[in-house]
Amino acid sequence: MLAMSPQHVSPCLLRGGAGRPGRPRARLALTALALLIGGALSGRAAPDLFDEIYARSLPIDATVKTIRASFVETTTSPMLAKPLVATGTLVAVRPTDVELIYRTPPEKTITIKNGQLILEMPSRKLRQERDISTTLARVQKYFVSKSPDELRTHFTIAASEDPARSDTYRIDMTPKRKQIEQGLTRLELWLRKDTLMLDAMRMHFPGDGTKLMEFKDVELNR
Repeated sequence: MLAMSPQHVSPCLLRGGAGRPGRPRARLALTALALLIGGALSGRAAPDLFDEIYARSLPIDATVKTIRASFVETTTSPMLAKPLVATGTLVAVRPTDVELIYRTPPEKTITIKNGQLILEMPSRKLRQERDISTTLARVQKYFVSKSPDELRTHFTIAASEDPARSDTYRIDMTPKRKQIEQGLTRLELWLRKDTLMLDAMRMHFPGDGTKLMEFKDVELNR
């Protein structure tokens, strides 16, 4: 996800943070992350900034096999007195395998592999596993292997330069379909202009919750 062209626009959800993957919105958010890392939004381009970015991303996309990056994750919700901030490391193997290793207490690991989402919290002797293959298929239906024109049948898409984050492009995607809005009401992506790496990603959820993930120290094909 971080090799980040619009094909990779790739995180997570809920009032309690990513540590509660049993909730449908959590599963959808984490699944979206996995699939967006895996090569979403591919197809033919139309002449605007979004599609220019897409065209530039093609040769980068062809070279990316693995991704590693540090992240800061900020979760907001009307149910939280203040934002919940966590730090950790993301490791991804395309097309859809992802591991999120949280360093912030309580330490935990969230893994997506072979259609399964696994949460492990050693300090609490907790391990949960859930089949998310149906959710993966749902996200794939709307994101993966879609041309820009096809994506625009599902989303209103706007790309621009963002002065608030210097040297980045901002891509704003707002769902047009109720099926998508049930889990995701808006997706914001910031890509670095020089490398098209994903600099940050914010997901908006029903009920005014958000999750912002900011990335640094990105390594490809390590």
